[in-house]
Amino acid sequence: MRVRLKSRGINCPFVCVTCNDSHEDSYHIFFHCKTNIDVWSATNVWHLIAQSLSHFNNVPDIIFNLLQQVLAIQLETIATIMWSIRKALNLKLWQHVSDSSTTTLERAKHILEGWRSVNCKECLSAQEHTFVTTGVRQHSDQNPGNMNINIRWRKPRHGRFKCNVDASFSNSSNN
Repeated sequence: MRVRLKSRGINCPFVCVTCNDSHEDSYHIFFHCKTNIDVWSATNVWHLIAQSLSHFNNVPDIIFNLLQQVLAIQLETIATIMWSIRKALNLKLWQHVSDSSTTTLERAKHILEGWRSVNCKECLSAQEHTFVTTGVRQHSDQNPGNMNINIRWRKPRHGRFKCNVDASFSNSSNN
């Protein structure tokens, strides 16, 4: 990634800006950098990642393994922490702001709580919509913790916008 940036005239270091390790790549950033291991260690998902690290040595394989092995709620946590780690790296690289492990983790928790709050409201809205259109309403006590709601994309209300995000990994460049 940094090679591509340099080819576009953007000067950025080839070492990890967090720990000055000379081998900085996605694997290092997310799973080998001491500062970020401290972030993961403070969570309830590090043991799941550590299991994947013993079997795989690149980020795409680790993530695909986690997708098959862990619960959706754990994936939410993992994805949000990875985003916050990357945000901390970018803040350090471009704005010379150093986040502590605690700050990185707190940012991830805050974003995840907000995301869950919004999605919970959408689930409740979908349940109310089902009740209004069909006269049938599912109660959480009928199916505790196991409610299966099929949520489909729909156009946002007037004055609201939706932002869909996609990500991909390249096996050849380990990014």
